[in-house]
Amino acid sequence: MHGGLCTILFLNLSLERSIGPIMGDAYTRFKAPLTYPDNIAIGIRIAELEETQFKFRYEVHSEQLQRVAAEGSGVLVSYDFTTGKRAALPLDMLQAIALLQPNHDTVHQLISTHETPDKNV
Repeated sequence: MHGGLCTILFLNLSLERSIGPIMGDAYTRFKAPLTYPDNIAIGIRIAELEETQFKFRYEVHSEQLQRVAAEGSGVLVSYDFTTGKRAALPLDMLQAIALLQPNHDTVHQLISTHETPDKNV
């Protein structure tokens, strides 16, 4: 996992903006118990991306056990806290996803919709 994921995706989404991420779904399958001391590595990738949400998958790898200790998935939804409804993923979040996962075709399509204003407006 890229070390700056949290910084890029969440800290840039300041409280001045009413749109931010909320967890819509979460699933974890624990495969082995972790004990202290141990070092873990967490890998995460976007599995599915839509206009207002994305599904991600992750694995937690134990250095001590030399195996995957947990795996799971989740859905983050872009939410407008002012209206109380889903909102399109912000451009900066899409750009962060593109930076971290550049071969994801859908992210580039969604970015282009932000960058190409509607001609009927």
